[in-house]
Amino acid sequence: MSDNYSEDEVRALVENYDELHYRKDRLWLLVRLVDLEQAIDKLPQKEAEAVKLCGLIGLSTRWAGDTMGISHTTVRKHYLRGLSRLTRLVNGQRP
Repeated sequence: MSDNYSEDEVRALVENYDELHYRKDRLWLLVRLVDLEQAIDKLPQKEAEAVKLCGLIGLSTRWAGDTMGISHTTVRKHYLRGLSRLTRLVNGQRP
């Protein structure tokens, strides 16, 4: 995995995933997307679900909560923890 991702960069990658995924003409972007996808696979299940639903797909925390069967505030907690953990993972640190 590549080093030196800021939490803001990880959030931007997650929240702009669809748009970025189709811009595969840039090698650095491909590397970042691969790093992101590998890191998401290492997240705890609820954090991964929240990141995918709220970040990658763009659902509100309320919709995601309904889908996951938990409250929207709990979804937000999982999402923020997931982003924090993703930042550590893509930087090669312990989650």
